[in-house]
Amino acid sequence: MQRVERINLSKLKKCNQFWEDMTPTEKGRICEKCKNIIVDFRNLKANEIAEIHTFSDKVICGIYKDEQLKIIKPNNKIRTLKSLYLGLIGLISPITILSQNNGDITKIEQNERSFDSNKKTTPRKVNTQSILKDSTRIYGKIVDENNDALISANVYLKNTKIGNTSDFDGNYLIKIPKDSIKNNIITLVFSYIGYKNKEIQISEENTTDGQLKLNISLTEDNVSMFYVSEREKLPLHKRIWNRIKNLFKS
Repeated sequence: MQRVERINLSKLKKCNQFWEDMTPTEKGRICEKCKNIIVDFRNLKANEIAEIHTFSDKVICGIYKDEQLKIIKPNNKIRTLKSLYLGLIGLISPITILSQNNGDITKIEQNERSFDSNKKTTPRKVNTQSILKDSTRIYGKIVDENNDALISANVYLKNTKIGNTSDFDGNYLIKIPKDSIKNNIITLVFSYIGYKNKEIQISEENTTDGQLKLNISLTEDNVSMFYVSEREKLPLHKRIWNRIKNLFKS
């Protein structure tokens, strides 16, 4: 089952309150300014952070590691080399894949395996009918009001944990198991921090061969989420000097 993998935290705003000044609770600490619970995300994995933010109906504020707040930008050189590598593999390895008549990109996962040059191999065919029979595939691009791609936006099937995350170009693909579709209606929720959630209802009758292309534009939200930080520690020599000054003051 697909799950949301990560979330873009770059739109969070910095709070002027400090972690050390807050009252500890079971779930984190309480901010005295806004009375919200501040969640400690520093030891959580990317997918765990993404799920807490994505599936919460409340404003989530927290404390994070610096690297968690940064979005990893794609290395264009590596992406180009990877594309060339996959292209060469495609030329020398006969594989059958599900293709789109409209030219949209379909993600293909390739696993490295040891190869015996003396052993004859038979091309492995993908049973496309089985794939389409078991799930409905919704794909497209998530952008903002300026048509700029939203990196690491999330889409999920409402009232479930079935979802996925957009890539560096804003492209997404969500596979919805047939047994998760109620009354032939698919309700998707698209979310991104700093933007309003968008809920879209799709009739399965509108899909073609179990697939549908759906591009989504999100609009900015007035509700802000914040992150808190710890007080910066003074260099050792300044801390020693302050202690000496305090001794004379006393």
